[in-house]
Amino acid sequence: MNPTTLLALIGLSLAAPACQNADAATAKPVRDDATGAPRGSASVVLVVEGMSCASCSIKVRSALKKLDGVSAVRPGDDDKRAIAVDYDPARVSPQAMVEAVEKAGYHARVK
Repeated sequence: MNPTTLLALIGLSLAAPACQNADAATAKPVRDDATGAPRGSASVVLVVEGMSCASCSIKVRSALKKLDGVSAVRPGDDDKRAIAVDYDPARVSPQAMVEAVEKAGYHARVK
């Protein structure tokens, strides 16, 4: 007897069960039209002094991404010194972001 037939006789299937959370796992967060941040989060722009090259920018973004509650870090505005940060205000504050940037060796302020 074929193994598939045997499994069918006892009520089992080789087919993978459908994941009930498949849509939720692949869905992108709903974004706020004004800020572009995921809804339920906040967005802030930091002005960072002393970023003179791509390596500097990477170092600053890395410091920010390590903070619990930061969901995205991207270039901000047309100002090369600006960095936009999406975050969960219940888990991290703009002041904590400024401190992380300063700990990385740069001066920062909230725009």
